[in-house]
Amino acid sequence: MNKTKLNPAELQKSREKKLNTGRKAGFAYDLFCINNDVLQLLHENVSTSDLLTQLDNKGIYGGLRPLKPCICLNCDELAFKLLNYKTLWSYDPVYKRYIYYFSSDIEKLKTLSKNLYETEEEKQPRAILAHDVAITFFNRMQMLKFCPRWQNFHLSNLPKLTDSMVSHITALAEQLQENNDNYFLINKLTNKYRISQSLCGRLANSVLSLNTHYVLERLLQMMSHTSAILVNKDTDKPYKFDFEELLKPLKFKGRSTSKLQIATNALNNLVDIGIIDSYTVSDGDIYIQSAFITKHIRQQIHRTIGYFAGMTASKPYIATFINYLNWIINAHHEQLTIALNTLLHKLNLERLLKESRISEIAKILTELRNVAIDLKLLSPPSGESVNITATDVKYLLNNRTELHKYFILHNVVNGEEDK
Repeated sequence: MNKTKLNPAELQKSREKKLNTGRKAGFAYDLFCINNDVLQLLHENVSTSDLLTQLDNKGIYGGLRPLKPCICLNCDELAFKLLNYKTLWSYDPVYKRYIYYFSSDIEKLKTLSKNLYETEEEKQPRAILAHDVAITFFNRMQMLKFCPRWQNFHLSNLPKLTDSMVSHITALAEQLQENNDNYFLINKLTNKYRISQSLCGRLANSVLSLNTHYVLERLLQMMSHTSAILVNKDTDKPYKFDFEELLKPLKFKGRSTSKLQIATNALNNLVDIGIIDSYTVSDGDIYIQSAFITKHIRQQIHRTIGYFAGMTASKPYIATFINYLNWIINAHHEQLTIALNTLLHKLNLERLLKESRISEIAKILTELRNVAIDLKLLSPPSGESVNITATDVKYLLNNRTELHKYFILHNVVNGEEDK
């Protein structure tokens, strides 16, 4: 069926009709999405009429104006969780979060806007100041709207930040101004990892340096690959790493001081906010005690995202086994030395150690081996046998040191380390 082509006047009328429909549904479409061109014009103190004229020339239509001067705070997902202003949130289809703060004090808004800018290196403003003009694109997929999960908003009753909320944000902004290395919360970790709510809460009121952010991210990566999570009590076993191995991939800012000193300062910062209990360095190794991170990793261990994004299965015993293999490889062991019954105990599968359930153990061991082979942690078995059989399980239960023959580390070939 052919669609009738509308002339410009009819097209504009159709757009306005869609907007009015949206308003009746309670969505505040008359807000603003500001691109770099608009931002530059605002910085040049262009008058409202000139601004609208220039925007029209650029093909951007000027929308309705807010009833009061306001500032738009653009927060990413984690920052929004940490600020915890749930009744104020809005969203667009690309999952950017916005908070609106209305005030008649233009100078206050200017100061707040300036203080909330990203560092020079980031090049992206956290806050956009709008005096008395709102800009919106007439593209339904780009229109900014408030999430109806909490309630519907019209332009006249948009949610507002309280003075205490503003004080919270400006206090963080002041810390930002004191040190250019500081970063507004640790808000990039969730781009790679699913952060537990307990870790979010611990970071909520902390402004940490980018260097501390790098160290924390590296620690979370390495700690999830150790055997410390296999113990029953959080404080029984410290994390142990080669200090140089920990620092090697890190790209610190401000290299006027030594890498060791920067890392030490970062670790001290993590101790100050309670993420790390304590740490010591001895003979080139670092020992880190952190019940908090252990708990965090255990909360995430079964997930197929974040640390275990490459996994093809989400069962807890598979994640634990992958952690164990990573620990063995990171510790430069040539082969597995654990006995089968001990491994099953570590995987919380000791209930299967019965004669009647031998075949179940065989299926699980085959599953573990196949996942590890897919992740290139184990090498495929030699010969025609692909699956581990009940006979193999009985052999392994009677021969405690033979598990390595069925689970061959990927970097070991015929008993020699692959160069």
